[in-house]
This record gives sequence, C-alpha cells and structure tokens, in this order.
Amino acid sequence: MEPEQKKQSLSIFGVGPFYAFPVMLSSVCPFFLPADPMWQMSGAIRGAAVLSGLILLLYGLQMWFRAVFVSKMIRHIRNNQLMTDGVYAVVRNPVYSGILSGSTGIVLASGNTLFLFLPVLYFLYLDILLRHTEEVWLLKLYGEPYRNYCQTVPRSIPRLKKLF
Repeated sequence: MEPEQKKQSLSIFGVGPFYAFPVMLSSVCPFFLPADPMWQMSGAIRGAAVLSGLILLLYGLQMWFRAVFVSKMIRHIRNNQLMTDGVYAVVRNPVYSGILSGSTGIVLASGNTLFLFLPVLYFLYLDILLRHTEEVWLLKLYGEPYRNYCQTVPRSIPRLKKLF
C-alpha cells in the first residue's frame, strides 16, 4: 500500500467514540437516578418493555459483533476497502446501528417512561453525525461506488426483508 493511501484511510474508530460514549452513558441513567413512581411502568406493560428491551439489546450486540468481527471490519478499513456485503448489505453502519439498538433496549428495559425520548435523540444524533463526517469522507474516498451503495442500503435502520 502506498504511504499516501495509508494516510487517507479512515480511522478504525471513525466517529464511534463521539457517538457511543454519550449514548451508552445516557442509556444507563434511568437505572441510577431515583425512580419517581409517576414515571415507572407497571405490570404487563413493564414486562413487555423489559422483554422488548432485552431483545433489542441482544440484537444490537449481535449486529455489532457481526460488523466488527465476522465482517473483519478492521482489515477492510486498513486496506481502504468499501464494505458492502454481509451485515453491510443490510445496513451501511451496523456498528452504530448495534449501539443504537442496544442503547434503546437498555432504556426500554429500565421501565422509566421519563427517558423514552432518548432513543429518538440517539437516532437524530447518529443521523447528523454520520451525514456530516464519515459519509462525506467515504464519498470523497470511494466516489460513485459509495454513492450507489448509499442509494440501495439504509444508513442506520436495517432492511428487515434482508434479515429474514
């Protein structure tokens, strides 16, 4: 690999720390803040929220694992290879999608309705961050192949029909 090309490669972490740390930190807040009974779910609703939260958390963990380890993400980044197959054929940013899903699951599992606005903020934060950072860089690096990929694969919400 040419030294100039190596210098242009995307950071292995991308904008991940700027997204992951605040999102994960805020998603566990409902478990540590005093619970006001007014904001707590009860009975069957709480049970459904906890179960849904655990499912989303497990889904997010497997998405993240498949994106990083199964797809050999680090090797592709170091070699400046655009990833478009495997989990990357379902969603363009499976690492961030996994974090989004897992953090949403944690918020749901808390059973605290006061924090249900957080997943919406997580999504908006992710959308804005990716549009103005990694996507700009990837478009400059890969050009038309990346533009075509963007037209067929969603940014952060996986295509369900491709999952099943």
